[in-house]
Amino acid sequence: MSTTSGTAVRELDRRINDGFDVRLLWNARTDCVFVAIEDQHDGNAFEFQVDAARALEAFHHPFAYASNRYDLGSQPLERCSAAGGEGRNDDE
Repeated sequence: MSTTSGTAVRELDRRINDGFDVRLLWNARTDCVFVAIEDQHDGNAFEFQVDAARALEAFHHPFAYASNRYDLGSQPLERCSAAGGEGRNDDE
């Protein structure tokens, strides 16, 4: 487990598949759990907040989960982590 420099964000899990870097992150200060995805081919990235009970499911199937619940264009990388976990959540 690693901590993002200067924040309370901790990496819970990480995997790279087909050029996509997928990270499961937790902000200890806000108790926000989120999945961050970066396309290593073109540098595009986004993240979305998830309910803790669904975190592993979202981590393993991020595109299926995000496409059903979120507008990918509205979730810039670092929204949950930098903004203190105040991105959209599963209850919206």
